[in-house]
Amino acid sequence: MVETLVLTQDWLRASLRSEAMRSLDLLEEENKFMDSLEEELNPHGNEVHTSS
Repeated sequence: MVETLVLTQDWLRASLRSEAMRSLDLLEEENKFMDSLEEELNPHGNEVHTSS
């Protein structure tokens, strides 16, 4: 019984870690996309200021 609980706990821990890494990879990919899009729209790095 204890062995089953330990194996289940290990599996759950590995699953959560794996899901977190996938989420982190997706976030990093989205950030790179947004950076490339910003560079494409604003190639000289000039900030766009809006008047208030």
